Amino acid sequence: MARITLAKVISLVRDLLPDASAFTELTDDQLQSYLDFYRLYEMNRLNPLGDLPTAMWQSKWRYWEDGLSFTNDQAEVLTAVEADPLNGYWSFTEPQTAVYANGFVHDPYAAAAEILTVQAAKVPAGQIRKWSADGTSIEYEQSSKDVYLELAAEYKSRSPRFGQVKSVEMVRGDQNAF
Repeated sequence: MARITLAKVISLVRDLLPDASAFTELTDDQLQSYLDFYRLYEMNRLNPLGDLPTAMWQSKWRYWEDGLSFTNDQAEVLTAVEADPLNGYWSFTEPQTAVYANGFVHDPYAAAAEILTVQAAKVPAGQIRKWSADGTSIEYEQSSKDVYLELAAEYKSRSPRFGQVKSVEMVRGDQNAF
């Protein structure tokens, strides 16, 4: 049975998928396994919303699983009075100078892209349709496979795992050759 703490993120992934029967038949356990593949355990210092000390905090990450823990600078456990883990916002009764969140962050766009790619592999190749009219010959092929793969590419571009700009270090070998 899927973790209840993941219900909001599972619901989000379900909303990202088409209404085709191949997707509506996926169980919450199956969606959880895709989400778990792209989850990260984060020990994240939250950003204050306002001047310190403040009771309102935000994470640089979105899509947290419910049930995460919070501590302050003195390693005291904090309890959020308001929580929006999908968007990464929390507030506490007492203003704090620092808040740390520990828990799992998920990537629903990467999970949805993976599901779409797997389902596209199960779709048979599209039928090629040919016809001509007024001396023009037209050939057309498109299947739901193409639609699934296009949507998967769109979701990968939105995913922090796949879509973020990455930098690389370039080393020139000709400068220190002598």
